[in-house]
Amino acid sequence: MIERAQCLGIGVIVGLVVAATVVAVWPRHQTPETYAPEVRRPDGSLVLERQPTAKPAVTHKLPSGGKRERSVHVDVKPTAQDCPLCSVDLTLVRMNDGSRRVIASSTTGEVVTGIDIPLLPADPALKWAAGVSYGQGWGGWLDRDIGRLRVGIEVNDTDGGMEARGKVGFRFK
Repeated sequence: MIERAQCLGIGVIVGLVVAATVVAVWPRHQTPETYAPEVRRPDGSLVLERQPTAKPAVTHKLPSGGKRERSVHVDVKPTAQDCPLCSVDLTLVRMNDGSRRVIASSTTGEVVTGIDIPLLPADPALKWAAGVSYGQGWGGWLDRDIGRLRVGIEVNDTDGGMEARGKVGFRFK
């Protein structure tokens, strides 16, 4: 017969598992970007017009594994009188390792040099996980992600003493 304390413990464990599952699979709602007009600043800079529904022209190839995040087009009117208008296309690309790269090209000239300065840290990759478990008794576990592998250990209190288990698995989307 199950004692009241065991029922309460099982209820808490089930509640925690359900809560963790809901948090893990609940869709993260991002605020959709909407149209915004360009804004000329007093220092001469221009906050670019944002057109989330526009379809950008493909002006350059992406690096292997890269995914386009943003596409930017800029026309620059040189201050010298005899210089033609210069068009520059920029693409922000997210790489497989989570880093970002910027690709620049021009239809009216040659991109000679440029610099990409990351100002915010990249999203940290979480590599460790830990938690509690309950079966015939309470226990704890620790997991570590190494590339596509997930390895871990679990230690539980059982009727006959302590029990330890090793785990190996594969991560996938």
